[in-house]
Amino acid sequence: AAGISQGRSTSLGHDCKKCIPVLEEFRTDTEKRDFVAGGAAAGVAAAFGAPIGGVLFSLEEGASFWNQALTWRIFFGSMISVFTLNSILSAYHRHAGDFTFNGLINFGRFDDSTYHWYEIPIFCVVGVFGGLYGALFNFLNYRLSLFRRRYMINN
Repeated sequence: AAGISQGRSTSLGHDCKKCIPVLEEFRTDTEKRDFVAGGAAAGVAAAFGAPIGGVLFSLEEGASFWNQALTWRIFFGSMISVFTLNSILSAYHRHAGDFTFNGLINFGRFDDSTYHWYEIPIFCVVGVFGGLYGALFNFLNYRLSLFRRRYMINN
C-alpha cells in the first residue's frame, strides 16, 4: 500500500520452480488456457449436475483451441467434479453413498410432465415454425452483411 517494493515474492523463502521441475510444463499459455476451460467445464458440470453439459459449455465458450485430448481431459474433470459434489451433498444430507443429488441448481421435480399423442403434431408445427424463423434470420443476416460490405465499407 505504501508503494515500497518487497522484492521477489516466493513461498517459504525459496523458489519452487527449481525444486519441482515437473510442474514447469503447466506454465505455458496453452496449458493455462486449457486449465481455464477445464475449470469452467467443471464448475458448470457441478452446478447443474451434468458433466456433458459442462464439456459443451467449455467447447462453446471457454476454449480458444479444441482437440480430442482436451475433450477427454475436460470430461474426466467434469465427472470428478460432479462425483465430488454428490459425495459432499450426500454426506451433508446424512445419506452417505446416495448419489441422486442433481447439483447445486435445482429447478424442481416435474412429476406430471407426460404428454398425449394428439400434442405431438403441435410440437412438430412449433419446431417447423422455429426452423423457418431461424432460416429467415440467417437469410436476412446474410443479405444485411452483403449490403454493408457493398455500400458501407467503401464510404
